[in-house]
Amino acid sequence: MDTDKERFSALIEKASEIRRLLMGALVLSKEVFREELGRKPGGEEVERAVDSAEEVFIDTTLADELDVIEDILDVILKRAEALFALMDYVLKERGKGG
Repeated sequence: MDTDKERFSALIEKASEIRRLLMGALVLSKEVFREELGRKPGGEEVERAVDSAEEVFIDTTLADELDVIEDILDVILKRAEALFALMDYVLKERGKGG
């Protein structure tokens, strides 16, 4: 049976993997939709949000595990919000015939 500390460490590792995957999804999506972002008003704002989310990293100086998981989840949230904004923008623009 795993101890609580081992289980918490496993949660941190899972959250870290989600954080890394979201970074990859952001970078890939921005590349795929770069032209669409540059063609329409509002695209620059979405691209700035994605760039900002790409620049958010975890604080490696944190020692408390609760602080670590909270920091990782904050990064995940920012990246997920940026990815959603990008997909939402692209779908809306395509719906307009863009």
